[in-house]
Amino acid sequence: SVHFFSIYIVQRAMLRTLQYWELKEEVFGEQLAYRRVTLQDLDDDDLATARNYGLWVLPKLDKAGRAVVYSRKPLWLYKHRNNFLRWMWFILEEEALAKPTVQRNGVV
Repeated sequence: SVHFFSIYIVQRAMLRTLQYWELKEEVFGEQLAYRRVTLQDLDDDDLATARNYGLWVLPKLDKAGRAVVYSRKPLWLYKHRNNFLRWMWFILEEEALAKPTVQRNGVV
């Protein structure tokens, strides 16, 4: 029924939201997880990961208004998995999802 389907969608959305915050807390720690992360919040190892140019958001949107994430896996050099995750999280939130058109149209 439609009612069951509506409840199912809401439950899935709640679960995804909970997983988002749990992962963000695991990656950034309790102090940074529940606020907007800035470039100043990234440590030297996170920034070293950024300097490898393995993951970036291109400066222009595609024709559909989506942010374009450039990734070269051979350049994914990082000291710890969380260094890469913090950099990835930062660029996706700050560079891509901060734009209203990207919030609506998505990321490729």
